[in-house]
Amino acid sequence: MAITGEMQKGHIYYHCTKKSKRRKCSQRQFIREEELDRQLSALIAPFSLRSDWADEMLEMAEQEKENADQSSAALVEDAQMGLANIKASLNRLVSIYVSQDIDRDTFLAQKEELLSRKKQCQERIKKNENGQVPWLEPFTDWIKTAKTVGEIALKGSPKEKKSMALKIFGSNLFLDNKKARGCCVKPWSLIPENQSFSNLVPEEGFEPTTKGL
Repeated sequence: MAITGEMQKGHIYYHCTKKSKRRKCSQRQFIREEELDRQLSALIAPFSLRSDWADEMLEMAEQEKENADQSSAALVEDAQMGLANIKASLNRLVSIYVSQDIDRDTFLAQKEELLSRKKQCQERIKKNENGQVPWLEPFTDWIKTAKTVGEIALKGSPKEKKSMALKIFGSNLFLDNKKARGCCVKPWSLIPENQSFSNLVPEEGFEPTTKGL
């Protein structure tokens, strides 16, 4: 939040932080901490995710993780079988070459192809062996955070409200004529725009369907 607090007459007053030497800030008015606290409560409250929605979304996220784990396990098993076949093919190729049944150029070409396939299998195993979905953990964390917004807006400390406002609005949070204003960042913008759970979570789930290598 690009504002600075100063202690005056026993109270903390906030004003716009003037960091730029080339650009003068027009916001010279001060706002008392109590009033800023009230405004932040009103500003973040609309971004509270209903508890029942949050719980259902967390259940869906857990199911998504289980499905990803199962899919990854199948991909790893398939890649391991492919890797075993490639190793066997490499051994046979070496035996054929030692027996002088193929020339050196043919041996090297086939060896290069098998090694390339071996590397691909190893990369598939490494990518899928942990069964991780990169976007799932931060999305789950966001759901848990969004679930707490209402309580923080109602009962949170000024520090908690400022921290939550920064998460919701990022660098788009500012003071304008003694009014706290902000433009939310994604995925926070999804909450006020979608007043029903069916609109918030599409039928296909959280993430467009993708297939592993």
